[in-house]
Amino acid sequence: MASRHRATVAERRHQRATIAWQLWIAAYLFALLGPVALLAIGPEKGGDRLDLFALYAGYVAFTSYVLQLALPARLPAVSRTFGVPLLLRVHKAVGPFVLGFAIFHAGLFAWHHDEYRGWLLWPFDDEPRAWLGWLGIVALLALLLTTWLRRALHIRFEGWRLLHVLLGLVGTSAALAHVLVISWYSGWEPIRWMMIVLFAIGIASVAYLRVLRPFGRLAAPYVVTDVIPERGGATTLQLQALDHDGVPFIPGQFAWLKVDGGAYTLDEHPFSFASSAADPLRPSFTMRAVGDFTHGASEIPPGTVVLLDGPHGAWTPALPAGGYLLIVAGIGITPAMSVLRTIADRGDRRPVTLLYGARTWDDVTFRDELQQLAARADLDIDVVIVLSRAEPEWGGVRGRLDAATIPSLLPPDAGARNVLVCGSPPMVDGVLDALNRIGVPDDLVYADRF
Repeated sequence: MASRHRATVAERRHQRATIAWQLWIAAYLFALLGPVALLAIGPEKGGDRLDLFALYAGYVAFTSYVLQLALPARLPAVSRTFGVPLLLRVHKAVGPFVLGFAIFHAGLFAWHHDEYRGWLLWPFDDEPRAWLGWLGIVALLALLLTTWLRRALHIRFEGWRLLHVLLGLVGTSAALAHVLVISWYSGWEPIRWMMIVLFAIGIASVAYLRVLRPFGRLAAPYVVTDVIPERGGATTLQLQALDHDGVPFIPGQFAWLKVDGGAYTLDEHPFSFASSAADPLRPSFTMRAVGDFTHGASEIPPGTVVLLDGPHGAWTPALPAGGYLLIVAGIGITPAMSVLRTIADRGDRRPVTLLYGARTWDDVTFRDELQQLAARADLDIDVVIVLSRAEPEWGGVRGRLDAATIPSLLPPDAGARNVLVCGSPPMVDGVLDALNRIGVPDDLVYADRF
């Protein structure tokens, strides 16, 4: 009876999540293709089929361009449905397609009309619609190139982010002006107003992310109380809420940290909560030195003010009363530690199995604490360490967390637990494939790629 109840709860959660996905995707497609639908039913304005086809491509380029402003804006309703990491991946993937549609739009017009061909190289001798469209494409091209070549061009992350925002605003503004001055269909009120509304949504999304959200975080600052070196080249920042009760979060969520740079700095970095959700007053974040900020994390002095933008993350355990299966590698241990610490602080006796992959015994971050948690008689925590470069004296499991090792390490009730997988993309993909082959339901699995 209990297992049937857990299955029913999981099914209901899945149904609600599926409906939310479908509604938001439908809204996105409506915004993306709405102008094309209006063109198809609207009055004829002249031009032949090739002209109309070029216009279709141009409107899709514009709508997808302005929707790019909204995707990374951390809008709560959208972020809860899809999760910020997925939205950022979609944002990154869509960019080249926007450029492709824009170039196809301009190129088809130039190929079809001899008088337009000079616009492609030098549009400034012609009417405004030519150079406005050209500016929109050039801004988008510069945005994409600086994204792809940021490291080769030695552009610091915060500088790139500022450039990214500015180019996006310039490009979409030029594109809107280009659309509005076209003498054909943009003179038709339904299309004109749809373009203006979509652009306004994009600009409002940027304002929300860069102005309103930071302003709200000023009321909930934190201070660094301790900087703790960890095994595996990691560092933990221990924070304390200043004059507030802390922001509630659930294990598996993350936040962007702005360290001593003010609310409106673009220098922010995402990290998973590593601390117990039972104590939001004192959150902690553990990071491995892989970039400019994380390499300097160990030098951050206690007393430094930190602002958090979060929590973010779409993981809600599908089985509220079910146990946990945590499969992690490397610094992917951090969200799993939040689960374990929360379980321990609440005296929760639900079964938890941690499969933790590392290179060597010295690379096992939180090694001592994990051993202590596994030894507690009042908890049901099983910790399995898997080492890929184990020392000769290692008596535990050797190898990697993959299809070869995982089946023999899973608990018998793995298909009835909440599953969290966290690590590098190749590791996560391999684990998901192994779980799928074993028959663990997809609805119970949440994956986070670092």
